[in-house]
Amino acid sequence: GNFQTATGGVLTMTNAADQLTVLGNVTFDGGSETGQLTAGLLEVGGDFSQLATTSTTSFVASGTHLTRLINANKQVSMASGTATFNDLEVNTAGTATVNGQIQVARDLTVTAGGTLTGNTVVVGRNVSVVAGSFLTVSFLQFSGTLSNAGQFSPGSVWFANPAGGTIPASGSGITYGSVIVGPSGGGSAFSTGGPVSMGGSLTLNSEFIPGGNTVSVGGDFTAQGSAGVLTMTNALDQVTVTGASYFGGGDETGHLTAGTFTSSGRFTQDGTNSPASFVASGTHSVVLATFYSGGNGIDFSDPATSHFQDLHILNLAQITNDLVVNGNLEVNFNQASNLFAKHLTVGGTLTQNGIGFFGPTRLTLQGN
Repeated sequence: GNFQTATGGVLTMTNAADQLTVLGNVTFDGGSETGQLTAGLLEVGGDFSQLATTSTTSFVASGTHLTRLINANKQVSMASGTATFNDLEVNTAGTATVNGQIQVARDLTVTAGGTLTGNTVVVGRNVSVVAGSFLTVSFLQFSGTLSNAGQFSPGSVWFANPAGGTIPASGSGITYGSVIVGPSGGGSAFSTGGPVSMGGSLTLNSEFIPGGNTVSVGGDFTAQGSAGVLTMTNALDQVTVTGASYFGGGDETGHLTAGTFTSSGRFTQDGTNSPASFVASGTHSVVLATFYSGGNGIDFSDPATSHFQDLHILNLAQITNDLVVNGNLEVNFNQASNLFAKHLTVGGTLTQNGIGFFGPTRLTLQGN
């Protein structure tokens, strides 16, 4: 049958040997469970619901408490942001569907051929998907590590571990939509465990290191906050962005020394967090690849500090302010384009190919 708490009723599980198995639905709508669910095992065979008629903390598990979802096909929902599972295990050959947002204080495990799908899941520590199992929620945030032997394909995933870590390579059961790197406010660096491809956007709150791998972004690229930086110091680093590229994060001095960054949308440097939010050097190269009808161009708010090293312009609508290219500039396009820079400075060689119009207001060639 079903189980429910109501009014001031609470369930107390504080002993490791405590076990409650409910084959029907479980509803927590009683008094505050803070400090009441610290150990033991709660097995749920039907739907799980937390309501907040009496208390917003009508389900708060902690300590070593484990909630296990069993049997086929169920709904999981929490009415308040202060409610949380401690450890949550999806142990069913069916599907558990998250309605709204649920919180897991420690670890989330999907096993036994089960599927966890639905809306938003926020996990305090680690996520594990066992072979034959699926995690397909629309948004997943976790602050620990990912272990995947099944199918991991959330619509968006937020790697929020303040200690940083490794973003696993795409393939082998891992499909990325949009990716957020680092907690709000930043943290330690994240590196890749191999080539990473995502169908959506890539947002950096912390340092992100391709580490000699290819990173393909199907949407926009954003570096933001005082700690959001991209580090490309390996000649094999390749970052390709289908959408717009926005560098508005921390100081990039010394972080962009090698590899190639390719962008097909508008390229923006914003000095809100640092006037050095895009400082390339060494052998680093930027390629503006394809014409973008939404207004492909370059916009630097701090051209006295931020600059390209080598720049290859294949298609461009406009440059609207001063711009510095410390290395070589290649302009290669076959359509009319005005580079309305107030002052375009090229430290190396300027090469113009194609029949497109090239017309900066003022051009300084410091190289050949």
